[in-house]
Amino acid sequence: MAENEPEPAHLTIESLVKELERFRKDMTGEFVALLNSSLEPIRSSIESIGTTLTTQAVTISEMESGLSDHSDRIAQLEHDVSAVQSKLTTMEKENTALKASVEDLISRSKRQNIRVVGLPEGLEGKNAREFMINLLSELLSDSLTEPPELDRAHRSLRPRPRTEESPRPLIIRFHRYIVKETVMNWAKSHKVMSYKGHKIKMYEDFSAEVAKKRAAFNKVKSLLYQKEVRFGMLYPARLRAQDDDGSKDDTAGHTRLLVRSLTSVVGSPLTARTSASESCLYQVGLPASSSARRQEVKSTCHVTKADTLLSS
Repeated sequence: MAENEPEPAHLTIESLVKELERFRKDMTGEFVALLNSSLEPIRSSIESIGTTLTTQAVTISEMESGLSDHSDRIAQLEHDVSAVQSKLTTMEKENTALKASVEDLISRSKRQNIRVVGLPEGLEGKNAREFMINLLSELLSDSLTEPPELDRAHRSLRPRPRTEESPRPLIIRFHRYIVKETVMNWAKSHKVMSYKGHKIKMYEDFSAEVAKKRAAFNKVKSLLYQKEVRFGMLYPARLRAQDDDGSKDDTAGHTRLLVRSLTSVVGSPLTARTSASESCLYQVGLPASSSARRQEVKSTCHVTKADTLLSS
């Protein structure tokens, strides 16, 4: 062995233990540092998640409180809506009753009125009342013992028609209802009336609603007239038709034939209901169009030979 080479250290158990302990501490320190550096982002993320969960818990609590408040408000609104619907139903019934009352009042206010159709515009001059008194006195000279007393007379309240259009009807109001009835009975018995070369007609002055219902029978009345079936309109909107021999017997078969015939004229389905009595009572329904609501009008019919209406 050379002189300059160091003499090898003698290893003992104690020195080996010390070296191992030092090595363990060094490795532990490095491992802890490495572990801490690796876990730091995870720790930060967990803290962030915890903060977020806390915030969401607060938000959920606020939402639950808000939902509870909204639920209470919705319950109150449902209660209010139910009360309003109940009031609306009551008001609709009252409105229907009021409309019926108003319609009745309008009709009663027109009971002494007559509409005269066919007189050219301007023929009445400036005093329509005096003109109509003279006209009625001349036409009904054999039925009226004295000139009729009129409260007023005027053209219908719509724009003056053009020359080629039909003249407006003259509306006259009698002072006494009995005189008005005398004039109307005379008019019904005279199918053709003329004054100074002008053909005229006289009609009852109905309210707009009643006139609309009665107009629904125009095509039906035209058919009955063509077939020479006796008919008449009853107030407010009832059509009564009767055969020539005056019989009032009717059968369900005749009812169906008549309804089919009227349907072919009106151009839309009709419904019929036969009463238990000898006469037949029809509930005639005209289906509503896009511009008009459904109208239901009643007609009382005494027809035994309804099949005669089918021949054309």
